[in-house]
Amino acid sequence: MYCKHCGKDTEEPVTSTDLPVETKKTMPLWFKSLLGLVALTISALLLNTFLAEDLTDTVKSQLKAIRQGDVAEAYYAFSARKFQEATSLEAFNEFIKKHPAFSENKSIQFKERNVNNDVGTLESVMITNHDKKMLVEYKLIKESDKWKILSIRLEDTGKSSVIEGDNTHKQVAKLDQSGQINSLKFSQFVLGNSLSPLGLVKIPTHRFKADSGDIYLNLYVTDAVAGSPIQVFFEHLDSHSALKPVTTRTASDGEAILSFVFSPPKGSWPNGNYRIKASSTNEVKESVEFKVD
Repeated sequence: MYCKHCGKDTEEPVTSTDLPVETKKTMPLWFKSLLGLVALTISALLLNTFLAEDLTDTVKSQLKAIRQGDVAEAYYAFSARKFQEATSLEAFNEFIKKHPAFSENKSIQFKERNVNNDVGTLESVMITNHDKKMLVEYKLIKESDKWKILSIRLEDTGKSSVIEGDNTHKQVAKLDQSGQINSLKFSQFVLGNSLSPLGLVKIPTHRFKADSGDIYLNLYVTDAVAGSPIQVFFEHLDSHSALKPVTTRTASDGEAILSFVFSPPKGSWPNGNYRIKASSTNEVKESVEFKVD
């Protein structure tokens, strides 16, 4: 059969270059992996933000209870069991009375927040009713899926006050050189590579690289008498070598955080195991070990 217009045999297939050809595009495998990584990163950031918001909710709720004069609720509802084991309600109440900023504040601003090894840290600026700004650090832990306060550190006119849930270190009471009872304790060694605006180690660790640079130490001291001498020793265990000990003194009675910085020789740390030891006149000695690899 032939076409009546052009005479072409219509049994032959007719093709046209004008017809659109549908092509199916496939996504490269590397792009799929990248999208998965981005989604995972975004999820992690959202989770971290959610956890941080939970941290701030606990602190805000405790401050509200304190402002309303309900110290018992602030203590039992929002502090961790470990905090309550180490600090009685009476001691907590005395801490609040000693620092009226907790009951006379109008706002709190959270500057740094993170969760590391199931411990949340909040670094904040508390603004009092008289517009005085106080630096406050909170540490929190999870109990029954709720964040509870483990410790509170307040910087007030250059003095550091700490109230915390840590009764794991021994207490030895002796007379210092002035004849006062000295029951100083080293409650915590915190090591890291970077500091927050408050001068606190941001990401605690016990493992460093040779090119890590300066290593910072926050040494938490409790029950001290002003002027108590403290010696800090820095040792490289593998080579049996040590730096000359550093001696410092506590500035005031009570609690304090002493900060130290150690710089590597010739820009890099020798590999191996290290120890930092603290010693006081009342024969309390504590140490922490870390590794460089």
